[in-house]
Amino acid sequence: MAPGIGGAVPATGALAVAALAIAFVILAMTPWTPAELLHGALRIDALSQGAKGLILLASIGVIALSIESFRRDAFLPAEGWALFLLSALGLMILVSAQEMLTLYLGLELSSFCFYILAALKRTSGFSTEAGLKYFMVGALASGLLLFGIVLLYAVAGSTRLDAIGATLAASPDVWSNGGAVGLLFVMSALFFKVAAAPFHLWVADVYEGAPTPVAAFFAVVPKVAIFVAFARITLGAFHGLLPLWQPLLAIVSGLSMIVAAFAALRQTKIKRLLAYSAIGHAGYLLMGLACGTVEGVAAVFVYLAVYVITGMLLWGIVMTCDRWQWTD
Repeated sequence: MAPGIGGAVPATGALAVAALAIAFVILAMTPWTPAELLHGALRIDALSQGAKGLILLASIGVIALSIESFRRDAFLPAEGWALFLLSALGLMILVSAQEMLTLYLGLELSSFCFYILAALKRTSGFSTEAGLKYFMVGALASGLLLFGIVLLYAVAGSTRLDAIGATLAASPDVWSNGGAVGLLFVMSALFFKVAAAPFHLWVADVYEGAPTPVAAFFAVVPKVAIFVAFARITLGAFHGLLPLWQPLLAIVSGLSMIVAAFAALRQTKIKRLLAYSAIGHAGYLLMGLACGTVEGVAAVFVYLAVYVITGMLLWGIVMTCDRWQWTD
């Protein structure tokens, strides 16, 4: 690392926080009346605006807490803060996505940034391994998601969530084959992204190998966007297939809570312990979606708000403990 980079980290980090704060102010001043943008690819409503505000606040908190850690270690490349900002942008696109390909693009914009961020510490073999594992799992999840989108398009003739829901309501029989399989592929991809059991095996290694501020970002911020997307897909377009996906969500939710609770008992490193904590929280959040009701979604959003606050505080303590190498 070039001399003086450690001194530049606080200034560039402050610029990143300022950019996010400006975005939050603009969001707060924007009317929350329902609207559609880009021919219906994006939808502006109370759910998307609230989720964007939560994403921005979580990003501000994690980046502000990360500045001292990055300055102390003096390894943050010039593109580091830009990757944090781009990933937040991708997540905000994701929560507004009203069309499957737009959802995919928002998810992949953030995911590509995550792969690079996980391998950010180029002098560390553990960080490189974390980035590679994250990339391999992310590529598999992306393939599942795209294949599911193709099957849904073949059945519904559209990638818009509202059009898919209308087709389902008009002709329930067409979903008996390819449509149901497409939905299962899409949900499996999202299970990978939220690290729900049994799609969780990559999480502990990635959290342990990634730099602590990056692991904090992974643990806190993306869950908001992915669970909002989950709610739009399940309770929006596919509410008519409730008997299909409700048992699946309930099973995955229960597995996540059980696996996380018992696997955490064997952990001796704090970051791996928090990785299993994230898996357990994914199970609790999936339980709210499995209700299949608007009240369940509201409970998920409240849970996410509390999770973001407590997650930031907990990871802030871990980043402080890094100074004394308590996380080794």
